[in-house]
Amino acid sequence: MKTGLKILALAGAAFIILSATGCAKLKARDQLNKGVASYKNARYEQAIGHFKNAVELDPTLQNAKIYLATAYLAQYIPGVDSPENLQNANSAIDQYKSVLEQDPKNVNSIKGIAYLYLQMKKFDDAKTYYHKAIDLDPNDPEAYYSVGVIDWTQAYQPMAEERAKEGLKPDEPLKDKKLCTKRMNGWTRPWLRRRPKLKSKLVRRESLSISRNNLGKPTKPVASETGFLLMANFTLQAGNGRTT
Repeated sequence: MKTGLKILALAGAAFIILSATGCAKLKARDQLNKGVASYKNARYEQAIGHFKNAVELDPTLQNAKIYLATAYLAQYIPGVDSPENLQNANSAIDQYKSVLEQDPKNVNSIKGIAYLYLQMKKFDDAKTYYHKAIDLDPNDPEAYYSVGVIDWTQAYQPMAEERAKEGLKPDEPLKDKKLCTKRMNGWTRPWLRRRPKLKSKLVRRESLSISRNNLGKPTKPVASETGFLLMANFTLQAGNGRTT
């Protein structure tokens, strides 16, 4: 009799726990839906509150974490270093990383982190995550392009300092052979090593876009081939005073 009562009590407790869990999941989805509605109406603070509630109610609800990160990202203003603004960026990164703990191959979360680190000028961290995105999707040209932009940005300041020491104007080419060699080996050449691969990805994406357009399907905006060539030419100009 006692054994039967114990089994019955355990079954009742399990039922209560399962019911509570199911109820929490339903409440989490309700909070998620409310958050999406608030986000669509640009009520970002309100949306953040709903998404946070959803995550607390159901920590396994990946969409809630992604939407929460997106809401924080919407509040972040690139170039503003106020504590509140940086907190928005770091909160978004934390949510993206939480998604990656459960789904390491979630490329959108990886690219979200990379983008935020880039905007925060944490270039090495940004490159690390862009390379992770490249590993997961080698045919996505935006990640290659972003790595090229970071390489160019990291090299621009020392380049400008060297030119200032030589008393050169921004559009004046270098004449010192040693400085030209140093510039080419230390900055321009690493960027150009990525140029053929990046260009091939851009061309492939452009061809894919044209093919889809011919089928009457909507096309997705792609990285500009013209923009790529302009950056490549600017890189060459800064490196040795000539364009191609």
